[in-house]
Amino acid sequence: MTATQSIIQAEVWPLGQRIVGIRSLTQAEAKKQGWDEGTWQWNDGIAIQLEDGTVLIPSADWEGNQSGALFGIDPDGDPVDVHCFGTEA
Repeated sequence: MTATQSIIQAEVWPLGQRIVGIRSLTQAEAKKQGWDEGTWQWNDGIAIQLEDGTVLIPSADWEGNQSGALFGIDPDGDPVDVHCFGTEA
């Protein structure tokens, strides 16, 4: 898939998909992203699982150099960050 196809697809998908889980990134998922130089690339990574089985993975940058953090703003306007603690799925 080219970058252009990815952008066009994002205008439709994943809109409407329900998030069914947020968990730690697995080593196998990290390897598929090319993050196999060491756990430093993915150990703190987050996986966002959608109802269609898709897994979205925040990255540190658009080049996909390593997994990244997930930040946001709650309904009250306060900043939040998401952490997943526990063992690899």
